[in-house]
Formats: sequence, structure tokens, C-alpha cells
Amino acid sequence: MPKHRILDILGRKSQIKKIKTQSELKNNLSKIESTKKLETDLDYNIEETVEIGIEQIGYRLKVNSQLRQNMLAQKEVVENRLEFLSNQQIQLQKLVQNEQIKEKKIADKYKEFSENFETEKELKRLDNIIHQRKE
Repeated sequence: MPKHRILDILGRKSQIKKIKTQSELKNNLSKIESTKKLETDLDYNIEETVEIGIEQIGYRLKVNSQLRQNMLAQKEVVENRLEFLSNQQIQLQKLVQNEQIKEKKIADKYKEFSENFETEKELKRLDNIIHQRKE
């Protein structure tokens, strides 16, 4: 297989991988946004279970306390998910950068190969002209 064809295939493969990674990154960002919204909602709901200045009956106090504990546990899970998604986002951004660098290197190699190919083609043409004049 000619070298220019191999470089073209490698370039396309790198471009496809970069686009796929960017799509994953976009999906990850939407997950982060929804998780942050969930965290905000949990904060609001936790605040609502604390009733200051209102006399509370024993059962209601117990229910609010259990509800608050459950929401705090959920908030911890949400915070862990946010941390995981943030780490995943950093990794995906690094992958996109690596693919951009790889794509640029392949493009440079392809350009260099094309220039060399054109130079060789021109030299062969000149050689043919010289051989024709000698004959």
C-alpha cells in the first residue's frame, strides 16, 4: 500500500477518534451539569428539613432527622460522582489534545511526503527530458 494512502488512513482514524472523544466529553459535561443541579436541589431540600423557631412534635422531628440523614448520604454520593466525572473530563480533554497533536504530526508527514513525491516526480521528468535529448 502506498505511503500516502497509509498516512491518509491514519489521519482519518485519528480524526474519528478525536470526534468520538469530543462527543464523550460533551456527554460528560451534560452529566456534570445535571449532577450539579441535583446537588443544588439536595442542598435546598436539606435546608428545608431544618425548621427554626417552630415547635416540633417528636415524630416529626424524628422523620425530618431521618430524611436529612438520607439526603446527606445522597449528597455524599453526588459529590463522589462529581469528583469522578471531573476526573473523567480531565482524561477526555487530555485524549482530545493527544489526538490533535497526533493529527497534526500525521498532516505534517503527509505534507512532507507529498513534497518529496512531487520533487521526485519533477526529477524523473527532467531525467526523461535529458535522456530524450541524448538519443
